[in-house]
Amino acid sequence: MIEELSAWLSANRVRLEALGLRSSMNLGPPERPKPSAWVDLENERLMCRITVWESGECDVHIIDVQSHRDDIEHHELEPSRLKPLLDQAVEQLA
Repeated sequence: MIEELSAWLSANRVRLEALGLRSSMNLGPPERPKPSAWVDLENERLMCRITVWESGECDVHIIDVQSHRDDIEHHELEPSRLKPLLDQAVEQLA
């Protein structure tokens, strides 16, 4: 899942910038029992953190910085389902 997340970010960085989204990726601590990584996407209005674990878990956390609305979704995914979920999150931010 971490490789899929990294590949998606690399393939979509130009599109994200064109949509006015800043992006960054971080890896979780290596000593944790479930390896993880997350991508932060943000613009002036919304912040989104998408966290994936190698176990197939995925959290999508979106915060509206103006209204302070806070949405969190938890998913259990096969790696092939990650890309559509990431694209859906970008649509919500654009």
